[in-house]
Order: sequence, then C-alpha cells, then structure tokens
Amino acid sequence: MMLYALLTAISMVVLLLKLPTPMKEKLLRQQWLTDIIITIVVIVMFAGTFSGMLVGVMSGLLVSMSLPVIAYIYFRQRQQPKPQPQPQPQPQPQPWPDIDIGPRETTTSKATNSRMTLKQIAKGLAAAYLISILIVVMTIPLIEVLL
Repeated sequence: MMLYALLTAISMVVLLLKLPTPMKEKLLRQQWLTDIIITIVVIVMFAGTFSGMLVGVMSGLLVSMSLPVIAYIYFRQRQQPKPQPQPQPQPQPQPWPDIDIGPRETTTSKATNSRMTLKQIAKGLAAAYLISILIVVMTIPLIEVLL
C-alpha cells in the first residue's frame, strides 16, 4: 500500500515538473492550491476501498511534503543577480508647466500577455492526472508480479 502511494506521489511530482514553465511556476508559487487539488484528485481516484483511500491520503501527504522542497530548489536555481539601477539624470526646469493633452499610447509587452488562465491550468492538470492514472494502472501488474 505504501509502495502504491509512493509511486503515485512520484508520478504526480514528475508530471508537475514536466509542465510548461509558466504553468509550473504558477503551481509552485501557489502550493496550498496545488496541494489541495492533488490530494482531492488522488483520493477520488482511489476511492472505493479503505486501502485505496489510504493510498490516496498517503500519496497526497507525500506530494505535500515534496512541494516546498521542489519549489525551493526550482526557484533557487532561477534566481539571478539583480542589475544595479542606473542613476537617472535630473530633468531640466522648464520655463512653463507641462500641459497634459491626454493619455499616452502604451504598448503591452509579451510578458503581460503570457499569463496562464485558470482554464488552461485546469486543462494541464487534467492531462497530468490522466497520465498519472495510466502510469499507476500500468505499474500495478508489474509490481504484483515482482512481489
């Protein structure tokens, strides 16, 4: 039973690490939400028997313990030294005050347009859970043969 929980937790963590970078960063920054979603999905996935529920709870607990470690390692690697700000030149005083003639046109950068929506995150998590179910279903007969 612990072996099934360990395999399920490992498959969930591997699938989390395989997600695209923006989605992975968002899920690792919101660990409590990721933890709740994974635990509920795994418990529902193994519902039906008492041992299945225990496997779901144990794998949710293992994922909960591994998420902070993964986030620490992941964001520690991505830290870069911040560039020193350049001193700004002082503006020259003008003989008359500026007149505001309306809003200035602004351009949006690609960084603001690349935010993941909740629907995209849900689709990615659904695909990850389906793959993890396949992994667990395929490894159960192999483990039973080996034991």
